Amino acid sequence: MTPLHTALTRSRITSDHALITPESHVQLSPPGWEKASVVYFISPQMGANFTMFMGTFEAGGSVKRNLGDNEILGYVLEGEGDLATSQNSSLKEGSFFFLPPATEFTVKAKQQSRVLFFEKMYEPLAGVNPPLAIISHESKITKEPFLGDPGALLQVLMPMSADFDMGVNIFEFAPGGTLPNVENHYMEHGLYVLQGQGVYRLSESWYPVHKDDAIWMAPYCLQWFVASGKQSTKYIYYKDMNRPPLTGS
Repeated sequence: MTPLHTALTRSRITSDHALITPESHVQLSPPGWEKASVVYFISPQMGANFTMFMGTFEAGGSVKRNLGDNEILGYVLEGEGDLATSQNSSLKEGSFFFLPPATEFTVKAKQQSRVLFFEKMYEPLAGVNPPLAIISHESKITKEPFLGDPGALLQVLMPMSADFDMGVNIFEFAPGGTLPNVENHYMEHGLYVLQGQGVYRLSESWYPVHKDDAIWMAPYCLQWFVASGKQSTKYIYYKDMNRPPLTGS
């Protein structure tokens, strides 16, 4: 949806949540990105403990990184490309990959492509080895009714085991489908709407949202969603997990 005036935007930034909409995107070209641009939706500068960003690649565009202490999950929004780590893998729309700390990787696009990334510093757990890489496709992940509700289907992309300190899931709601309650928890979220539309309650505000909107939810931000329109609504979201809020607990 294009605003009627360049001074207008649906984006909203608050201390405990943010809605980032396409008309307010700023394209950047960080080091290591060739024939590609990046939009940072969420970062520590707004109070988050992770980053969520989108890379837009021209045909032949690429990014080369060494993760150091960080871990990353990439999800292909559109297009095709190749992922090079210790092995080479083909990527297409719906492909996703998780890479643990110290991984050196390259993503190179075969055609114009967009890839969504979630990145954070890995939190080691005593006696537990860091996780291994995952390269897969959303079509291989079973859709499960969330708390028994067939109108809210959940795909869990990453294992729930203790070596993983972050999770990324995909929710798909039938028209009129909702979250079962207003949630309030210490985990934070980064969310990207893949298709459809609906209304998100964030704290005490209510926001119409639709495809290509991004949302940040800080710890303890009240949150609830209802899908609207005539097609299902689908979004992918990040959460931190498997680490207590107080170190050593």
